[in-house]
Amino acid sequence: MTVIRQIFPLWRDSSTRCMRHNHRISSLLCDPQEGYLQNLEVSNLYLYDSVLMLANAFYRKLEDRKWHSMASLNCIRKSTKPWNGGWSMLETIQKVEQIACGGDH
Repeated sequence: MTVIRQIFPLWRDSSTRCMRHNHRISSLLCDPQEGYLQNLEVSNLYLYDSVLMLANAFYRKLEDRKWHSMASLNCIRKSTKPWNGGWSMLETIQKVEQIACGGDH
């Protein structure tokens, strides 16, 4: 719930006491000395880095025109075969050079 409060913008309720970057957050996160806040920020940065890395890999695969059919990604049936482009996508992800918000490369 705390993450959801950080993601969605402020309601028009001016009685909200705890604000950060125009978003309502839990009152537990108002104390800047609280270790939980730093852990939450780092977790959000890692999530952002992961999504950005996947987006860059998808973009590169589309640019290389070596993309595999998305139709093979259906996971609903028990008889579904593994995606043929999985290893190729993993190699592309490993090649992506990205400066991470979380502090790692």
